[in-house]
Amino acid sequence: MAYKLYYYDIRGAAEPIRMILSYGGVQFEDIRAPMFPLPPKLPKEIKESKEQSVLFYFGNNNTETTWGTIPLMEFEGKKLNQSLTISRYFAKKFHLAGSNDFEAGLCDEYVDTVIDYIKRKEQL
Repeated sequence: MAYKLYYYDIRGAAEPIRMILSYGGVQFEDIRAPMFPLPPKLPKEIKESKEQSVLFYFGNNNTETTWGTIPLMEFEGKKLNQSLTISRYFAKKFHLAGSNDFEAGLCDEYVDTVIDYIKRKEQL
């Protein structure tokens, strides 16, 4: 089973995903694009598939995203976008998201608090 994680060549939003996958013992291909210049995108008018689809160029590993954003995770013939979506998916898979609904809520609370903190810090 091939797992591919697409993101820029920084820790950023993909780093929690990398950590969760490593914790779960998942071998994955960490496909990184240089930050500068940004990977070129084809305008969606050129694409004939989904309306919001955008093609990112990652050297020899070009990939099409559903929402025009990265990180993107490919596995089992499926694609997931959005860092928190991917993190939560694998956290549940590896039993890191709480053993009951309340614990799952606490995990979400911690994640959301960190996101709020980062947003506030960026505004300074």
